[in-house]
Amino acid sequence: MASKGTLILQMKNHPSRITHQRSPISCALGILVLIFLQGCGSSVASEGELKNYLQQPENGLIKKMEDAGFQIEALYRPTDFIVKQQMEKGSAQEIDSLRKAYGKYVYFLLSITKNDKDLETYFAYDLSSFANKISYLSDGFSANIRLEGEGQERAIADYVYTRSYGNGPSRFLLVFENPTAKDFDLLIEGYELGIGKVRLPFNLHDIKKIPNLKF
Repeated sequence: MASKGTLILQMKNHPSRITHQRSPISCALGILVLIFLQGCGSSVASEGELKNYLQQPENGLIKKMEDAGFQIEALYRPTDFIVKQQMEKGSAQEIDSLRKAYGKYVYFLLSITKNDKDLETYFAYDLSSFANKISYLSDGFSANIRLEGEGQERAIADYVYTRSYGNGPSRFLLVFENPTAKDFDLLIEGYELGIGKVRLPFNLHDIKKIPNLKF
């Protein structure tokens, strides 16, 4: 397993609204263009547009479920967001080089709450086991998360646990080598936390058609 904590990514949503009126013809043309862009992996989107694209359930890149009072969300994190965080000069050559380096992996942001509380707050009710559970989240939990699909398995390549200290859900950045299976599950086995086995399905086609980030 690679060393832990080499990639930490923070997300801030900046939704935008279009307030001007458009004619029916221009609206129809706009819809056709949007459909074309969503079906073409080489399309380009601003950071705000790309974040909005990821949040739309119909695009297959965000999965949510509840299990035994736990609220679990997995959001695919495009390589270009990692590239933007790591780049220094912003030249085309640098962007291309970073895309090749970080494009060998897939990234997911996993968020978990228990009864609408972050895990740390929930576990604090039992101080006798609190330290052990926080230690487990920091390291041991990663051994029970993997990708599975079509007879293929991918173990964690990198893993970053971020404590929220009561400000939102507990968050984990999950990194795996690129899967080749067309359909695969993000498998989480959280028995020590009381979660059980959770499968969140993803499709490689949905990932490949994500628009590129406009740098």
